[in-house]
Amino acid sequence: MRGGARGNQCKVRCKVCPYDAATSGRPRGLSGGTEKSQVIDRRGIHRGHRGRGQSVVEFALVLPVLLFFLLGAIDLGRVFFTNVAVANAARAGAIRASETPADSSAIAAAVAKEAANVIEGEFAGLTCSTSGLVTTCLGNPQPAAEIVIRCEDTSGAAMACPAQPAPDTRASVTVTVPFDFITPFISSVIGSGSLRVTSAGVADQLSLPTPITTRTSTTTTTTTTTTTTTTTTVTSSSTAMCDVPSLDNLQKGSPLTSAWSGAGFLGAVALTYDYSNGGNSNSPKWYVKAGSQTLTAGTSAPCSSGVGVTVVYRP
Repeated sequence: MRGGARGNQCKVRCKVCPYDAATSGRPRGLSGGTEKSQVIDRRGIHRGHRGRGQSVVEFALVLPVLLFFLLGAIDLGRVFFTNVAVANAARAGAIRASETPADSSAIAAAVAKEAANVIEGEFAGLTCSTSGLVTTCLGNPQPAAEIVIRCEDTSGAAMACPAQPAPDTRASVTVTVPFDFITPFISSVIGSGSLRVTSAGVADQLSLPTPITTRTSTTTTTTTTTTTTTTTTVTSSSTAMCDVPSLDNLQKGSPLTSAWSGAGFLGAVALTYDYSNGGNSNSPKWYVKAGSQTLTAGTSAPCSSGVGVTVVYRP
């Protein structure tokens, strides 16, 4: 357009009233700039508002799913650590039961002490009661930990626990604790304490060695007076050391106990069952898991020591 406004004529078709002489050649209703630039600016502002609103809605939809998977991963790790703690507690209880099979309080205390670092509060206020041949210790209040103690012969049949360890007798300790999920959806569906983590430990009882006692008698006689003097000397043998054998891949029962006692050890062999391959604890097809024994093979230990191993089922 040349110079000022020329009537109502314009070379570009506009959506508003064309040039007006009263506004010095600017379109009516516009104080400055061009109509096209202001329309583009308004459209850009509207698009920015719509984009930000869409991002907020998408984030609100995705956030619950992300939180669900995050809390689920945390719960999975908690289940794993709880299972390890329960297995260690059952093993500690079985070893204690192989030494004092009739003392349920001492066995329960050994289990609670082993699990205290990972599982808190579940073993508080343990009370033990005996029904038939089985002793059960329960935490308070329920649901809490449960400890089942029983003695059995080599065939797996339940029997009364002797006051002192006896040959051909095993002590079995089963530990069960409730597990609470922190994931809201899972905890609301399954319920609090519905998942229970269980592990069992079994140890063979062996009679403890008898201390060696030596008695020396000396008699002195004179012509006038007869005096008898008896001197008793108790000599305790020094601690005997034995070489720890490798128990890897040995079958439970006679092969395992024979290898341990054949090395000169008098302590018990405590078994912890790994049910990852299934199996029944009464089945003979259980073998020592490589590297699981608590005393390192090739080292020396007192001959009165016991050992703990983990056994796996091999069909």
